[in-house]
Amino acid sequence: MKAFLMMAYALAKGKCADMTVAKPQLKPVLKWAGGKKQLLDRLEERMPHSYRRYYEPFIGGAALLLDVQPKLAVINDVNAQLLNVYRQLRADAEAVIETLREYDGVPCDKDRYLEMRQKYNDKITSVAFDVECAALTIWINKHCFNGLYRVNSKGLFNVPYNNKTDGPSMDEDNLRGVGNFLRNNDVEIREGDFEAACKDVQSGDFVYFDSPYVPVSKTASFTDYTKDGFTYEDHCRLARLYRRLDALGAKVMLSNHNVDLVYELYDGFHIEPVSVRRAINRDASKRVGKEVIITNYQE
Repeated sequence: MKAFLMMAYALAKGKCADMTVAKPQLKPVLKWAGGKKQLLDRLEERMPHSYRRYYEPFIGGAALLLDVQPKLAVINDVNAQLLNVYRQLRADAEAVIETLREYDGVPCDKDRYLEMRQKYNDKITSVAFDVECAALTIWINKHCFNGLYRVNSKGLFNVPYNNKTDGPSMDEDNLRGVGNFLRNNDVEIREGDFEAACKDVQSGDFVYFDSPYVPVSKTASFTDYTKDGFTYEDHCRLARLYRRLDALGAKVMLSNHNVDLVYELYDGFHIEPVSVRRAINRDASKRVGKEVIITNYQE
């Protein structure tokens, strides 16, 4: 009887311990145009209650991924420097942290920023995707204007200095946490077109599209953070892919600007407008706007 009670106590204690274990709170490593920090609660509320595999073909700053922390995921982007950050953190977050400590040990001014930007562009030109390139991506992101990632026609980074002279370029615990999440879960990192990233999506999988947005006005241009741009035809391709995934039985969610073209492209699906505040805009008066969350399901 005593042995039975001891066993029951041990099981109950283990069960209670499991119930109190919480996943670490993780946040994006980089400030990224179109980042979803503001929309996280609303996106999570609209996610399916259950799904098999998590797909995010435009991973960007990975706010939703890092908040949800799925055990089985595929992430993708066309930005090789961005993906290198995730790969290096997964491989050895401490090496990235140590390199950033060295960078932060030198005071920053405009000349220092331009020197580091040139060093970064040398990495891009030589296709050197290593720890130093990842650390430079993070450091540059914290010292460039509004955290923008913009390149010229040659693919070289050309965002100006933001006049940040001191302060850390990183949250060390967060970098370690992101590295641990990517290393300890089945997270496949792909690089390429969004259609290719979804080649093996199956029924029951969840796909979240956070693509470059449709311009909010007719005078605005289709732009993104790669030298090739994201065109009107790309948006049409994305809408066609959305419909194919719907036909497969996948659960699909997409966010975009609240504009007529989006309603035309995703006619027939559930489209819900939401208010947002946009941080990356020269004109502060234009930092509030409307977006939409589009789903092919309602739960």
